[in-house]
Amino acid sequence: AGVMSLSVGISVIGGAAGSSVQQVGTGLLAGSLKAAAVPDPALVPWVQKAGSLCPTFPASVIAAQMQTESGWNPAAVSPAGAEGIAQFMPATWPVYAQDDAGDGQPSPLNAIDGIMAAGRYECALVAQEGELAASSGVPVLSLALAAYNASPQAVAAAGGIPPYPETESYVASIEALSTRK
Repeated sequence: AGVMSLSVGISVIGGAAGSSVQQVGTGLLAGSLKAAAVPDPALVPWVQKAGSLCPTFPASVIAAQMQTESGWNPAAVSPAGAEGIAQFMPATWPVYAQDDAGDGQPSPLNAIDGIMAAGRYECALVAQEGELAASSGVPVLSLALAAYNASPQAVAAAGGIPPYPETESYVASIEALSTRK
């Protein structure tokens, strides 16, 4: 997963008075997705559905992640072999793949399947990184994003966000993009 230029603003509705986002607990972002944040209106309900799978990853974060991962391009393939709108590596895809689009062929190159699989994967990463978040004080959202980008093994080895410029930028970009009003 690479960091891309962020040209589409992801907006949230809600948040604490005087701030752009409400922080709750360890890295939980409150806010609802504005439909304009998703370039293809047909994907809005899917981003909302993926964002409802676990409270740490609301739709605003899922949308920011799709923007960062692929610029919303369902046909994107990275030099490392990551595929689709959510940039799944071929070894990771089967674990989280389902036929959400209902076409009989789950594919990381299908935007609906990719968005929903990303939501499932992020929820699994939240569960996996919860203990480290509690012991390190690093928000679980940040650790889960780092694990999505660098791998859960890299996060465990680093005892937090790995000191890789790409991963540090990835986490910061998604967190900033997802909290814009």
